[in-house]
Amino acid sequence: MSAGKAAVVDVQFACDDTDIPATDDIASWVCRALAAGADSGAVGTELSVRLVDIQEIQSLNREYRDRDRPTNVLSFPAGTIDGLPDDAALPLGDVVVCAAVVRQEAAEQ
Repeated sequence: MSAGKAAVVDVQFACDDTDIPATDDIASWVCRALAAGADSGAVGTELSVRLVDIQEIQSLNREYRDRDRPTNVLSFPAGTIDGLPDDAALPLGDVVVCAAVVRQEAAEQ
């Protein structure tokens, strides 16, 4: 893995919610979190962040956690990928966020 390679953050919007942060803000937050959480920082890593509606998060929660209700965030680690070139970004996995649930929880707290 190249020491000078920055983090790659793939932000996907799969909801019609208009009251969510911009792609650049989300990517910046992820990079800062990665940098704070590891000695090597965000260098050479890749993470996908998908913002979804209540129906999609509930479907994923039901399928992967056997809980048939919406939740705020789900994470899916990438695991080991054999044969990945040395200079490729290390895939960390996917984070799925339901903005509507996060907003509701924030208002309640």
